[in-house]
Amino acid sequence: YQAEATEAVERGWAIDQEHLYRGVSMVASAITDRDGQPRFAISAIGISAQHQPDDLERIGTSLRDTARFVSRALFPQGEALKGKS
Repeated sequence: YQAEATEAVERGWAIDQEHLYRGVSMVASAITDRDGQPRFAISAIGISAQHQPDDLERIGTSLRDTARFVSRALFPQGEALKGKS
């Protein structure tokens, strides 16, 4: 489990292939704040038999890129968040 968690941190997304639910695969990426702490997550969930392993790689990469975009939008570097003092 620890090796999978380390790999997920390094690549920027995590995968669960039928560990939680048989027949279901999930891919997720964290939306982090300015300090790199996870605040939210985005995910994709699908029926395992309907996709190939390469599909999950592409989805994971897309989720990671989207999560980074959202992180920058929600938690801009060097700027105070509106409504915060």
